[in-house]
Amino acid sequence: MTDAAPDQVIVQSREKMAWVLVAAFVFLALGEWMVFHPESPRYSREFIIVMGALTAAMGACGMVAAAMQLAHPPRLTLTSKGLTYTGPYWRRAWSWSDVGEFVIERSERQRVIRFPAPARRSAPFLTGGGRETLPGLWRLNIVQVRDMLNAARERWG
Repeated sequence: MTDAAPDQVIVQSREKMAWVLVAAFVFLALGEWMVFHPESPRYSREFIIVMGALTAAMGACGMVAAAMQLAHPPRLTLTSKGLTYTGPYWRRAWSWSDVGEFVIERSERQRVIRFPAPARRSAPFLTGGGRETLPGLWRLNIVQVRDMLNAARERWG
């Protein structure tokens, strides 16, 4: 079924990503403080320095990732042909006939949208064995995004 309708574009929230950037900065600052103030009655100086360095590195990586997403926010594009996710790191597309129901699940840090799709030969370890994941933090509520995706799948699938 093809229905001539305009593309729908859902953009990730810059405001929510700014909070991720703030959290990454706090992590970086905590790691730096641990490196330069390694005094602890419970742990050795070397352990504190190593943990501080790891914490600072994770914070720095988080800041870079959040900054990239602030500059180029990821987007979901829904068309009659299918769904396209365009992010700062990669672009993926699925036809509506290849995807199953979109559901919200909680990952380690946030709620995400998951859906069944054919496993990709190039990177089956990234797809979770035929289950794809879309990140959260959209401008719309994640429930609204899931409902829009399921409505589009029903309409054009």
